[in-house]
Amino acid sequence: MSYIRGIHLYKTLLALLLTMTIAPSFTFAAERGAFAINSGTAKIASYLSATPTGKSHRFAFDIVETRIGSTSPLHDFVVDYDKKLHLVLVSEDLKTFEHLHPVLAADGHFRGTFDIARTARYYAYADSTPKGLGQQVFRFGVSLGNDERMAAHAGSPFAMSTVGPYDIQLSTDSLKAGRESIIDVRLYEGKRPASDLHGYLGGAAHAVFINATTLTYAHVHPVIGNEASEPMKMDGMGAMSAPAISDTGHVPPHYALHVGAQQPGRYKLWLQFRGGSTLYAAPFWIAVR
Repeated sequence: MSYIRGIHLYKTLLALLLTMTIAPSFTFAAERGAFAINSGTAKIASYLSATPTGKSHRFAFDIVETRIGSTSPLHDFVVDYDKKLHLVLVSEDLKTFEHLHPVLAADGHFRGTFDIARTARYYAYADSTPKGLGQQVFRFGVSLGNDERMAAHAGSPFAMSTVGPYDIQLSTDSLKAGRESIIDVRLYEGKRPASDLHGYLGGAAHAVFINATTLTYAHVHPVIGNEASEPMKMDGMGAMSAPAISDTGHVPPHYALHVGAQQPGRYKLWLQFRGGSTLYAAPFWIAVR
């Protein structure tokens, strides 16, 4: 081997070694998410891939989160309402809602395979709380079996929704921007207050707000009893904490959502609750002025 060829081979091997050194420790084809909550700043980067599994409505999700500037997956997350990561999917036309929970594996990947009710283009929101960094939420655009664009049209505000045997009544469908508001929620079965409500993932219910224009996200948990009418310290658009309730715990038919809407616009709201042994998601439109 000539001296020149030896030098060339050395440089090639060195370049390959450097490339391997700085390459990310995850190699799947993934989209990087956009920070999606009003308050705070992005302290991590979040990457998501979704692939079909052979069935028309089943998809495998793989999510990796790293510190900004790092290529190593984070492993240490706060358990928030029974889960380390909430993956919320809403269709591009804001008509379909899914609430999923990929599981954190030893390699730092959140993985899960789920059946999706409707093939469509979706906005996917990865909602996690890395220890010491606070809540971090990132939005992705993903096509799950359908690439057709479906424009969202903000609906007229309404405060009554019916799902299954339940009628859900909100005290208002209009909020003031930049101010804490309290929405009273009452659930009826027939003409009587619902009596078979149970906890879901540690809460009385889960409420997800999506701004139809900016696509910002808020995940709010109700408060019950004497705390329902008391001011709470706010974070973004929702209360920071609420009493924990087991999945077998009884939930009263009246509770409150503490909402701090910071941007005007129309918000799609899904109130997710357990009635009997069934999980429901009641849709609403809220105007913030």
